[in-house]
Amino acid sequence: MKKNNNGMTMVEMVTVIVVIGLAIPTLLLMWQNLSYRSGRSEAIVQAGFYVQELMEEIRAKDFDVVSTFFDGYSDSCDNQGVCSDDSSRPYQRSVSVGYARLNGSDWEDSPSPTDYKKIEVTVSHQFAGQVNAVTIRSAY
Repeated sequence: MKKNNNGMTMVEMVTVIVVIGLAIPTLLLMWQNLSYRSGRSEAIVQAGFYVQELMEEIRAKDFDVVSTFFDGYSDSCDNQGVCSDDSSRPYQRSVSVGYARLNGSDWEDSPSPTDYKKIEVTVSHQFAGQVNAVTIRSAY
C-alpha cells in the first residue's frame, strides 16, 4: 500500500503557526521604530527648509534694516508652509541679531556696533528638536 504525502501533518501546521506568531511582534516593533525615525527625519528636513527660507529673507534686506525688522522676530509655521503669528503651529521660528567681531579665527558677540552682524535663526519642533543657522552679515 502506498502512503499519501500530499498534505501537512498537524504538528507541521502548529509549528508554522508558532513561528509566525513569534515573528509578527518582532516585525511590528521594527515597523514602529522605522515609522518614528522616518517622521522625525521628515520634521528635521522641514525645519531646515523653514530656517533657510527665513535666513534668505533676512539676507535680502540691507545691513541697517536687519536689526530693525528681525531682532526678536518669531512666528509659527504649519506642515504646509503657511507661517503666521499663531503659536499653535508645530514649527516655532525665532531670530536673534547682534553685532559681531572677529577674534583671531573665531567670531564672537560684540557689545558695541561693528561692521558685522551675527544673525541666528532657530526653528523648534517637538520631534525635530532645534535646527539652527548662523550667518555673519557685513556692512560692505
